Formats: sequence, structure tokens, C-alpha cells
Amino acid sequence: MAQAGRGTIPPYVSFKTFQTFMEWLIDGEDALPARIDRSFWSQRLSGASGPQLLGALRFLNLVNERDEPEPLLEEIAQDKTVDQRDFKRILRQLLEERYTVLEGLDLQRGSADQFRERFQQYGIEGDTLRKSIAFFVHASQFAGMEISPHVANRARQPRKADGSRKKRQGPKEQPAVVPASPIELAGNVTLQDHRPPPLVQAAYDELLKIGPKWSPERMKAWTNVWEAVVWYHYPPVERPSERHAQGQLGMDFQVGR
Repeated sequence: MAQAGRGTIPPYVSFKTFQTFMEWLIDGEDALPARIDRSFWSQRLSGASGPQLLGALRFLNLVNERDEPEPLLEEIAQDKTVDQRDFKRILRQLLEERYTVLEGLDLQRGSADQFRERFQQYGIEGDTLRKSIAFFVHASQFAGMEISPHVANRARQPRKADGSRKKRQGPKEQPAVVPASPIELAGNVTLQDHRPPPLVQAAYDELLKIGPKWSPERMKAWTNVWEAVVWYHYPPVERPSERHAQGQLGMDFQVGR
């Protein structure tokens, strides 16, 4: 393994989503757009999958910081002789090059805790950590790499944030909700203090890592992702078309979905 990915957070989108998107590019007749943005991926993806997919493409260096296709992605999409066998070979090479934190780890015998400790070096925890490991395991198996059964078996089963196995049982009793102290936003509009969804937290964490010095292009790329995430988790009361038509950007939020 030689080189780290451009993104700071490893892919935690569903590997099936990533695979479907890549096969869409391979089988597609149209050329790639100059930028992989919402207007393009929304043809096949919805909700939070798009921003997560973009994060995976950045980490694997398939797009640059402005979400413009790199030569390898252009080749995959334009070379009509590329088939699934070629894609598996390319994916294996990307996995071996980008996941530098796994250097020196025996992928065929490593324990679940060893994998978790390595992935924690990316500064991720909880659900994002679990999904990141699951993506790597499923992608590696698809690419023909042998992965430790101690990790592969766990990746197939739903887990809690602390790594323990979820029990499959009847409907879970919902705990009583204790209202938190509201945070006043504007006028009488308040947003209850709550733990943000993982995507919102991940985008904010990414901003903290970038710091105050960033290029206009990177700022635009980040704000595009942030806007998509916020619209998904906190949709306004009125439909977007109605609010934009009225020229309003009020702060009427619905907490949660």
C-alpha cells in the first residue's frame, strides 16, 4: 500500500450503492460530466447516498477536490471494453493503494479489534466506523481479496455503535423522550438540542480538519455536500420550490424525519 486517499474519511456508503454507480458508468452511453455533482448522481441516487458516494470517490482518488473526474474514472466510463473483471482488478489496486492505515496488517488473519484500531486512525467512531469497515470488507471480497473471517462475518451482521451484536427480536420499545433545553435561533423559532445525524457530524468534522484556510473550489465542494446533507435531514416546512419562488430562506426546520 503506497498512498493515502485524497479524502480524510474512508468510504462508509453502502458498497452495493458504490458498485451500482460504477457499473452504471461502465455500461452508460453518455460521457461523464465535467463535475460529479447532485445534478448527475441524483439520476440514480437519493437522499444521503449521493454525498456519501462522493466521499468514497474522493477517498479513492477517482475525483479531485472539485469533484471533477480523474483520468482513471474517465477511462472506466469511456473505455467500452472495460468489463466487470477489469473493474474488480482496478478496485483491488485502489484498495491496496489508498488504505495506508492497513499497511503491515495480515488481512487474512487480522482480528476484528485490529481492523477497528486501524480504522480509528482516520478519526472516526460509532456508526461511521462500522460502515467504513463494512465497505472495505465487501469491496475487498468483491475484488477477490481474502479477508479474515473474524472481520468478514461481523461485517455481515448489524451491530451497535460499540461493536456489540444487535439482537433480532420484535419491535423495540421506544424510550421516553426527555425534551432538551431549546436553542433559540431567530424570533420564536427554536431547534431542540439533539445529537446530530452521523452525516451532519461527519461533514462538520471534515470542516474542522480543513481549518480556516481553504480554496474557493474546496469551499464550494464542501458547501454543496453540506447543503445536500442538511436538506435531507432538516427539510423546510414548505417545499423548496415554494420557498425559493418566494425568495425566502427562513429557519423553519423539522427536527428529524
